[in-house]
Amino acid sequence: MMDLVAQFGGVLSIHVQWDSDSVEQLESLAKYNTKANIIMAHCGSNTSAYDVRDILKNNPNIYCDLSARHPPKLHSKLMKKKPEMKIFTSSGLDNSWKKLIEEMSDRFMVGTDIKKEKDYDKSIITIRKGLLSNLSSETAQKVAYRNAEVLLGLK
Repeated sequence: MMDLVAQFGGVLSIHVQWDSDSVEQLESLAKYNTKANIIMAHCGSNTSAYDVRDILKNNPNIYCDLSARHPPKLHSKLMKKKPEMKIFTSSGLDNSWKKLIEEMSDRFMVGTDIKKEKDYDKSIITIRKGLLSNLSSETAQKVAYRNAEVLLGLK
């Protein structure tokens, strides 16, 4: 599959739970064909910025989408039960994630992962207020759309 992704300039989007065998498999996949790009959905969903920093530094063909790591997709009960899942809310961005996103600004992109149409506008507001407004202007533009344009060949 990685050979096809590289051959046709595609991108493989993959869900990864952050346990040792899954991380090893993701890195093995990334190293198998370094010309094939991978989007790690939800930045691994239960990762810390520290976890993601290491895998991005070691694998230049892995990217992160920030979907499902913010409200309304990530609801308040789940944020209380599993606070490590939250990267940002409408009131702000976790400092460790902010530092990582600014440091590796070419490797992140927004996403919603919203299933209900009624929640879509709320998600976009949260992305604008909690994520993009807390990043430098250049990084915010990359994360909002430029990185996706480049990675997905949209421009």
